[in-house]
Amino acid sequence: MFVIRSRIDGSVLLRIQLETLEGADLALVNLRHADLRRERLKSAVLDRADLRDADLAEANLGYAELRDACLSGAELSGADLEHANLTGARLDGARLLRTRLFGARLRRADLARAQMPGADLTNADLRGANLVDADLTGANLYWSNLAAVNLGRTRLTDANLEGAVLEEATLVGADLENVWLARADLRLVRANRANLARADLGRADLYSADLRDARLTGANLRGAHLESAVLTGADLTDASLIGTRFDRRTVWPAGFDPIPHGARRFEA
Repeated sequence: MFVIRSRIDGSVLLRIQLETLEGADLALVNLRHADLRRERLKSAVLDRADLRDADLAEANLGYAELRDACLSGAELSGADLEHANLTGARLDGARLLRTRLFGARLRRADLARAQMPGADLTNADLRGANLVDADLTGANLYWSNLAAVNLGRTRLTDANLEGAVLEEATLVGADLENVWLARADLRLVRANRANLARADLGRADLYSADLRDARLTGANLRGAHLESAVLTGADLTDASLIGTRFDRRTVWPAGFDPIPHGARRFEA
């Protein structure tokens, strides 16, 4: 018999005839406020489960099924969610400090206001997710897929997004200072008013990106593609533009001539 108790008052939330929760079918179960700290839930099925405000710190949820689960306000710091399926899950306001999400599926997940400093999202699929006002300081998003993600006002300082796909993502007002975006796909991204000071955008594809009023002071744009990009009002002070590609449709800040800075014009 496995007993799950409330972290609030210790009351019993669920009794289940199992010795372990690994691989357990807990779909649709109400586990709000559950105390599951350090529990082994690997490969468990928790689709559409109610885990609001649950304590899952340092729990093993690798390969778990959490489709459309509600984890709003949950504590997941230090948890292992490697290759977990969180498609459509609600994680708004959740704490995921240093959480392992390697290869996790987070398509259309709601991560608004989530606290995720130091989280490992390497190769994660976040397409269409909502990360407005989330904190991803120092997070690892190497080769992750963030296409069409809403990262408005998100904090990504010192994060690693090398090779990440951010096509058509929204980064309006986001803080990306000192972020690593080398070789990233930023085509059609909306990054107006974003802070990209000292960001590494070497060889990044910024085709038709909206960079109006963006802060690019000290940024590395060597070899980056800025064809059709709009940089009206952007601050390019001390930015490196050696080998940066642009075309006749690229809109630079008023009075700025990219040629003396090493940029090269290309026309199809």
